[in-house]
Amino acid sequence: GAVPVEVVAGFTGPEGSGGAHSAEEIWEMLKRRPCTVEDIGQALSLSEAAVSQSICELAEAGRIRETEYDGRKYYQIS
Repeated sequence: GAVPVEVVAGFTGPEGSGGAHSAEEIWEMLKRRPCTVEDIGQALSLSEAAVSQSICELAEAGRIRETEYDGRKYYQIS
């Protein structure tokens, strides 16, 4: 018989006009699921540099940690 499965793929979010998002907004996103820098940038319409800066702030505060899966770096709450 058929077995029900769920296919989990990379996130593709809507393109937006950008804007300033705080590290807190990124942390709220990471509470839902681990994400890459690219995932966060797409979802919040941020540059890789802006996401990386917030990721550093959150990591230094001990609020998130980095993990690697399938050759990609993911960030999740600690």
